[in-house]
Amino acid sequence: MMSDKEDGTSGDYNPSEQTGHTDDDLSEENIRRLKWKRKHKFDEPLHPALSLTKFEVFLMIFHLFIRHNLTYALVEDILKLINCIFGAAVLTSSQYMFRKLFKPKGKMSSHIYCSKCEEYLGEQSELKCATVTCECGQKNDVSKLGDNYFVTISIADSLKYLM
Repeated sequence: MMSDKEDGTSGDYNPSEQTGHTDDDLSEENIRRLKWKRKHKFDEPLHPALSLTKFEVFLMIFHLFIRHNLTYALVEDILKLINCIFGAAVLTSSQYMFRKLFKPKGKMSSHIYCSKCEEYLGEQSELKCATVTCECGQKNDVSKLGDNYFVTISIADSLKYLM
């Protein structure tokens, strides 16, 4: 029987064999991410009867999180609810995992639009006044986020982090 050294393998996980990446593409950080993603099996179906992957379900929950300004405690409860429906821990229900999975890499910006006519008013951090009057005459409080905003995140940076 050959030892690991004789056949040239170490028995360790080699991401380039699984992903088709060359060694030049795989920094230590990328290898760590690939191992983490593989360990948590995000590419597996949520359930054998479904075509949705665990990652796709997390992505749907993330969409709700952003759109409805959910708290992390509510996200954790949604994850627990999904596990209860399936009668098994099909998803990790920790806030930590959700935060780690969707931790924004790169710039995240809040953009304000008029609550009356929906005219774009600008990025919140660049608006000089607490109240901005739109061309339609509507006064918009931009000092805090209400219902009239959206968030942008660098998709390229986030995807690079996840891949």
